[in-house]
Amino acid sequence: MKKQPQDDEENAETNAKELVKALLRLGLTPEQIAEGIHYRVGWRTIYRWGYAETQPQQKEHIKALQRLLETKQGEKNVHN
Repeated sequence: MKKQPQDDEENAETNAKELVKALLRLGLTPEQIAEGIHYRVGWRTIYRWGYAETQPQQKEHIKALQRLLETKQGEKNVHN
């Protein structure tokens, strides 16, 4: 079965929301998340992704969020 473009959009929205929520649970603010992904987008966009009001337009944004989450989780584990 071929993947529909809508499926990709829904996955991007879900992934962005989950990634942002995970970063927020680690204690980061939307401003810190934006800084952590080198201001690819502003903090307001990060907020909107976290509440699924919008979704990333580029897959690279999802990858940047994933890298940031992995980094922050690694830092947390080192400090514990």
